[in-house]
Amino acid sequence: MDGPEYETIYALGGVFGLTRLDDLIYLNYLADIYGVDTITLGNVLGFAVVASMRGKINIKINYSDVEVAVDLVKKIVYRQDIGDILADGVAKASKKLGMEDIAVHVKGLEPAGYDPRVLKGMSIAYGTSPRGACHLRSMAYIIDIRGLAGDPSELSDEKIRKIAEYEEWMTSFDSLIVCKFGRDIFDLELMWRLYRAVTGFDIKFNEYRESLRRIILLTRYYNEREGLSKKDDMLPKRIFEESLEFAGKKHGLSREEYLRALSRYYELRGITYDGKLRQDVKSELEKLLSENLGDSE
Repeated sequence: MDGPEYETIYALGGVFGLTRLDDLIYLNYLADIYGVDTITLGNVLGFAVVASMRGKINIKINYSDVEVAVDLVKKIVYRQDIGDILADGVAKASKKLGMEDIAVHVKGLEPAGYDPRVLKGMSIAYGTSPRGACHLRSMAYIIDIRGLAGDPSELSDEKIRKIAEYEEWMTSFDSLIVCKFGRDIFDLELMWRLYRAVTGFDIKFNEYRESLRRIILLTRYYNEREGLSKKDDMLPKRIFEESLEFAGKKHGLSREEYLRALSRYYELRGITYDGKLRQDVKSELEKLLSENLGDSE
């Protein structure tokens, strides 16, 4: 490899506390050969440290204990001993070990290296992502880092609208299977033009955008059918209760601030206060499914 990637440095370096680059690269190498995601791995190792300190697991591990971590990674991969529990990730492991109070995840997925107390747009991005604390479903960190909708510390109406706009744009990337690092090349209009050129479908730009909105809502429809609701769009309580120091300044996110922003996102997407799709939106989607799928499931 040509060097460790940002998220790997965040998770193994930041969350697990590795300070030597050689150690980080070796754990990165193990993750690669075993097919393990480094974001989740770093989060799980950090969680294991706290579990060890609380006497919840039968191994002694502290931050940056690379030799113990190497052995633990192998136990996780082969589901041996405590590795069998940790292999399921922070959410499930925390339930089995009675440590849900410190578990950091959304819908079972551990977050990436963008803290929602500093880049507040990420709070809505993590909370509303259908697969949990994913940084790529709306790529809201770019909105905050580049100041595209006010200061990173704000959760304004302008920012919520920009997040919804980016969510549709990122859905276009996923649908066309285009790398999201092409964000400074492929704007939505170019993607629409390429889609028309490749498929030959004479679809108007507004129709293309509407299809992206439907994809987002259909995903929400599926999750709702499977039992997900507003409670699953909430962030870990530690995010609301613990502040963070960065660049000499304290950063925090209140539950009330987040809930106001979440309600605004719901309004824009046609979702009720309790996190359910509005009936008119649901009827529109069900009609679409009926026309395209008939009686099939």
